[in-house]
Formats: sequence, structure tokens, C-alpha cells
Amino acid sequence: MTRGWRLVAVGLGWSILGGCEFGDDLTAEQLSSVVEASKPALISCYQEALNRAPKQAELQMQVELKVAPTGEVSEVSLRNGEQAAGEFKKCIRGAVLAMRFPEADIPTHASLPLIFEPKEDEAATP
Repeated sequence: MTRGWRLVAVGLGWSILGGCEFGDDLTAEQLSSVVEASKPALISCYQEALNRAPKQAELQMQVELKVAPTGEVSEVSLRNGEQAAGEFKKCIRGAVLAMRFPEADIPTHASLPLIFEPKEDEAATP
């Protein structure tokens, strides 16, 4: 059997971190839609990490981001991924920075859980 990885949770449990600015920021649905479209890049990061460290177990991390009113990600912080290698974190950070969100009146501060877990390749199962 071969092992692959899947992104189990992405966009679930979004936390929109409130501020004191007035205007409309992005909704959880808008955030999730963009992240969902970016899943292949996130999974690719983990697959590269798996190729370097095949014994890697489930990985969970919290991605905190700030989206500018233009829709560009202006800040990224990764939390709770202590077991992850530096190259993996760098790749995830780059994938998040590449995301483009809809425009909004004010910046959006959000926290996104990412959970990667092993999955058996169905094609290789007898």
C-alpha cells in the first residue's frame, strides 16, 4: 500500500478576529472559497514534506492571516506546527501569501485551522 496525504480540514472553524474598524470585512464564506481553491497548493506543500520525511504523522497548524482591503494577504503567522519542518512552513506561508481574496472595505484578520492526515491510496488497496 502506498501512503498519501489529504488535507482534512481547511476553512472549517474560521475565526474572524475582530477589530475596531468600521466597514465590511470578508465573510467566512468568502475566505473559505478562496482557501478551498488553494487546497492543491497546500497539499503540494505537505506532499513535498512527506517526500523528505516519510514517517511524518498527522500535522495540525493554525494559520493566522491579515487580508488587506485589496484582497492581498499582507501578513501570515503559523502556530501549533512545531513538529513541521522549516521548508514545509515556508511553503505553506508562500501558498497563503499567493491567495487572492475579494476586495473589502477594511482589512480582515482571520485564523484558519489546517489538518493534514495520512490516508491509504485506494488504488493500491486489494
